[in-house]
Amino acid sequence: MVHFSGFDMPLSCTKGVQKLNACGLLDVSHMVQSRYQGKSLTEFLSKLPSPLKSMNTYTSTTSVIMNEKGGILDNFLITRWGEEDWYLATNAGRRESDLA
Repeated sequence: MVHFSGFDMPLSCTKGVQKLNACGLLDVSHMVQSRYQGKSLTEFLSKLPSPLKSMNTYTSTTSVIMNEKGGILDNFLITRWGEEDWYLATNAGRRESDLA
C-alpha cells in the first residue's frame, strides 16, 4: 500500500491472471469523476484514440489525453452511460490540467 492523494492504494494485484480471465473491479473513489451529456458529445469524444462509437451502454475502456504532438499526458477511464451520456474518471493528481 502507498499513500496517494489522501488515499491508501495498492500498487500491485497478485491475481493478475485471474483478473484477465474473469473480470476486474477498479476503485475510482480517489479519482476525479465527471459526467458529460449533450448533443454531438459522442462525435466530439470520437477524437480520442479509443473505439467509443462502437461501445455498448454501461461498458468502459481506457483512453489517453495527448498533447499537440501526439505524446501521452495522462490516461483515464471512460464509460458509456447512454447514447450521448459519458462518465470519465481521471487522475486526481493532474486534476487541473486534465480538466482544462
